[in-house]
Amino acid sequence: MSIIALKLKEKSVDQLIPFALELHSNLTANATVFATPPVALSDFLSGIDALQAAQQATIMGGVPETVVRNEKLKQVLDNVKQLARYVELVSNGNVETIMLAKLPLKRRGPQRYENLDAPQVMTTDSLYSESVTLRWKKVRNAKAYEVEYCPDPITADGWKRAPIISAARTVVNGLTRKEEYWFRVRALGSQGIVSNWSSPAKQLVN
Repeated sequence: MSIIALKLKEKSVDQLIPFALELHSNLTANATVFATPPVALSDFLSGIDALQAAQQATIMGGVPETVVRNEKLKQVLDNVKQLARYVELVSNGNVETIMLAKLPLKRRGPQRYENLDAPQVMTTDSLYSESVTLRWKKVRNAKAYEVEYCPDPITADGWKRAPIISAARTVVNGLTRKEEYWFRVRALGSQGIVSNWSSPAKQLVN
């Protein structure tokens, strides 16, 4: 369902006036769809014109003119909000109907996902004593990565877990020099979603 996002607090008076005029024009042009607005469109237009005149008066005016302008501004803001709620009600969340009034829509959040790809192109090297550096391609939507390592040959209960990291690389320490190890990594997402393990990669420890 689409939701209207007016963001009126981000609009200055000079930005609100053409926005309100366009809303009036669009509702008038589509009167068969928006047949019973809660604010009479003639009154809405009169309020916009009054705000425009009051805004102009503040340029050379003082406090009294600003007070009047603020009263007219409040009326137009209230009318815009009422009309936006009406458009949302008539549309029942249908974006095509909302677009007849050309009102802005709330941005949708990140696309939901149900699975993660397994990390690929994992490389290993042993540049430091008793350590192995692992690198792999970032996985879309992954929040973190889990790495396991196992002495050669691989056994079902031989895998040990390294600390979970957020980057697509890590260093596994505390290994035995001159021995070979197998390494694998998987991606961790939100809501407990976990990828398959990568293909194991073997590395001799320096």
